[in-house]
Amino acid sequence: MAESPEQVEVKRVETQVEQAPNKPSLIGRLYAVIFPILGGLILDFADLATLGPVGLYMGMIVGCTIGWLISGIYDFSRKGRLMLSLLAGIYCTIPGTFFLPLATAISAVARFRERPAPPTNDSQKKTG
Repeated sequence: MAESPEQVEVKRVETQVEQAPNKPSLIGRLYAVIFPILGGLILDFADLATLGPVGLYMGMIVGCTIGWLISGIYDFSRKGRLMLSLLAGIYCTIPGTFFLPLATAISAVARFRERPAPPTNDSQKKTG
């Protein structure tokens, strides 16, 4: 007589392999450093371009325009964009501000005081 086949229960065992954290690429690291101060750099160059009597006439127009564009890059609300645009216009109009890169310094200090990003779930997993 033919024997009936036996049923075998198979368990699948999953193992978790802990991976080393990914090191950011050079482009990613440059982006993390330069992007936060990019707006300040652009505004300081605009302030330098409106040097002297040109700044008294064109500083508000140039500063407001650049301030509006920069604040759009950083996803400010419409009210925030308007406020930053006006501050940028005033900054480019005031004589003597071209000596100090205030916009770059303020954005660098703001980046320095920023809280570090929370760790991702991948880095918190433990093997079990």
